[in-house]
Amino acid sequence: MNQNVFKSFPELSTERLELKELVNPNLDHLLEITSFNGRANNHKEVVELVKNVTDGFSKKRMITWGIYKGPELIGTIGYYRGFENDIGEVGYVTREPFRRKGYMWEALIRVLNFGFKDLDLKMITAYTTDSNEASIGVIYKMGFTRTEEMSGDHRRYELPREKAVL
Repeated sequence: MNQNVFKSFPELSTERLELKELVNPNLDHLLEITSFNGRANNHKEVVELVKNVTDGFSKKRMITWGIYKGPELIGTIGYYRGFENDIGEVGYVTREPFRRKGYMWEALIRVLNFGFKDLDLKMITAYTTDSNEASIGVIYKMGFTRTEEMSGDHRRYELPREKAVL
């Protein structure tokens, strides 16, 4: 993995979106995003989560971008749980009003490109539940294949660099 990426926070952009560090985010918007997966349930927990995300980047364990449409935080996307064996785990969440509008597809293309080209990852994984049909659709469109059943209805998907068509 290319450690130089962690010298300063990488800001990315797409045609409609800016992917930036979560610095002084709108706490209500971030709470809406993080409560979706149970990671934060109040403003105090959101502030702690932002601190952990910042700490994870400084320790080269994760990169979490805020997804902004103009000044508004509409979601988060990033690489989580370290980069052991040059493998990155991508995860993402979008606020309800911005779902099914192609924003996550757009952000994910940019983040996968960053993972393979800038981070020099060999493989990118993703996890989702069987009930999250929108996420499964995006994952399959990107070329991921389902590889493993986890506990409950969680599944693991993989995209090796040589199979990525980005």
